[in-house]
Amino acid sequence: MPDDAGAAFQMPTQPFWTITQAIARIRDLLPELGADGGELWGFLPVVPANAPERKWRRRVAVAGTFVAGLELAREGTIVLHQAGCIDPIFISPVENRAPVLAEHRQPRTNRELGGATATVVG
Repeated sequence: MPDDAGAAFQMPTQPFWTITQAIARIRDLLPELGADGGELWGFLPVVPANAPERKWRRRVAVAGTFVAGLELAREGTIVLHQAGCIDPIFISPVENRAPVLAEHRQPRTNRELGGATATVVG
């Protein structure tokens, strides 16, 4: 019997996007975007169409980038803002919070909200 016969078999895994990587990417990209920052989607890594487990990789990237944004906001480095519950999330430098919030605040009509009875203003 081989020496490693009792060792547990472990499948090789592909690395997923980590929160540490997402923090680094936000810090790298934010200065390039200027004072207005950008949408959360703009900070996600590119996941090739033929990547294994692509669907899960994209979901992990979104979650990891959002958590990274929360961590950087907690540190006081950035501001996360969203005009309404179905609007995009924006990331901007903390010193530019008010102008970006005002710029992205737009009323939502009933039609845009899928037939809801109220109009939401961010």
